[in-house]
Amino acid sequence: MSILEGLEVCLNHNLHKNNIIELDFNIDGAKTKKCSPKSLWPILCKVLYKPYPYAYKPFPVAVFYGKGKPKDVLEYLKKFVVEINSLQKNGAIINEKHYRIQIRSFICDIPAKAFIKCTRGHTSFNGCEKCDVIASKNDLHTTVYLDVGKKRTGLDFINYKDPNHHNGVSPLISIDPPIDLADQFVIDPLHMLYLGVNARILDELLSNGSKSPVKIGPAQKKELSRRSTIIKKDIPEEFSRKMPSTNECNDWKATEHRFFLLYCSPLILKDIVSDSVLDNFLFLHAACRILSSHNALRYSRIARNYLTQFVEQSKTIYSSSFVTLNVHYLNHLVDDVENMQSNINDISAFPFENELGKIKKILRSPHRTLAQYCRRLHEERETLDLKAKLPDELVIVKEHKTNGLVSLWFQQQFLSVKHPNNTVMLDNGSVVKIIKMFKQENSIFLTVVTYKSKSSAFKHPCDSSFLDIYEILDQVTLSTKRNVPLSSVKSKMVKMSISLDEVVDKKSLVVPLLH
Repeated sequence: MSILEGLEVCLNHNLHKNNIIELDFNIDGAKTKKCSPKSLWPILCKVLYKPYPYAYKPFPVAVFYGKGKPKDVLEYLKKFVVEINSLQKNGAIINEKHYRIQIRSFICDIPAKAFIKCTRGHTSFNGCEKCDVIASKNDLHTTVYLDVGKKRTGLDFINYKDPNHHNGVSPLISIDPPIDLADQFVIDPLHMLYLGVNARILDELLSNGSKSPVKIGPAQKKELSRRSTIIKKDIPEEFSRKMPSTNECNDWKATEHRFFLLYCSPLILKDIVSDSVLDNFLFLHAACRILSSHNALRYSRIARNYLTQFVEQSKTIYSSSFVTLNVHYLNHLVDDVENMQSNINDISAFPFENELGKIKKILRSPHRTLAQYCRRLHEERETLDLKAKLPDELVIVKEHKTNGLVSLWFQQQFLSVKHPNNTVMLDNGSVVKIIKMFKQENSIFLTVVTYKSKSSAFKHPCDSSFLDIYEILDQVTLSTKRNVPLSSVKSKMVKMSISLDEVVDKKSLVVPLLH
């Protein structure tokens, strides 16, 4: 088990014409059983391929098994540091081809970063890894970050410029060529944004016994739960987990928090929370939509402004304990997007968490856990083709001899003739409903009709049209029926019913799918 062994198994030579391989690393613990005090701590590696970030799956390069996390970080990372130094210095020869090896980033949650960097944790006064702000304690003894300090640099870290930020000497300082222990440790949106900030907002709104000034009443809670249940039928195929009721939000996974924040929140929060809370939340929603899109770098200044506004306003809108380290990190999120030249989807821990989630599934007994894990990995490498693959641009899923195509995948978007997978935006900006799909010669065409009355869904902090988000009437104009080439589809749209009661003119919110 090593970096080189993993690369030999997964590397697709056709994806690296420039002979440079960039690597992302993740370190985290995973319990093998819920009731067990023991856990596996693998060091996971993932090869970067920017045109399609999911081409490569993470693979383990080392693993620790025991009670809690490894006690000696120096011993835990020793072989890893030796190997990565050798690979960075000498490169790697794979199938008679020489590659240069580079570290792009470490993508970990806050406790794991503090562990491997030997720095203070999130409850410390000096816990921020991005700036030298000094936190304070509120009346509830919660560590809150009310300001933004001077930016930390990799050189500051090596020189121990802020001794109160360190717990010891990190073995990662020995990596050569050196890495930037500030900029190359990115803020992971899975833990910080979805399980952190979004979960905290819902806790402020819904928590029983909370003294939060924005806590909603029983009637509003019931209505919020009803709305979130109703739109479940509107969640398209691309989401493997359908968001449960908000009554169960304490058990939500990161994907469910992500759907709430990026897609349905403007719809189901409207008229439930106060205008000030909704306006503040829309700063976060709009910023995260921008940073999750292909336009993240183009509009990063706008996103930065929105996040700054959200954090500043939240200090007075929510409870005194709201601005914890996760919320504070919103001030630094755009820096990571700009440094990595990627949107936040490409610097998230989702692929690594998926790999950790497989651990329980591959272990067959509670005995000899580490040996089992290594055997399963060896079996997988011996029997499966693990080389990186690019998805086909077009995959036909279902076809009728008489009625034409029923469903297909196009550019990683699932399209069909049935809701919730039949609403798209075309290149000309029109939002249409797919009623038929068919082949003609060597091309695929869609028969579509345009929805009536497309209008802005909100005006703050920007017009929703800037994000391609619209409110539409749930009626189509039959006179607009026409055939368009599949290639004219700009984006699949998530179409969610706004008219949550029985009304004549039903409306829907349409939101572009981020992928």
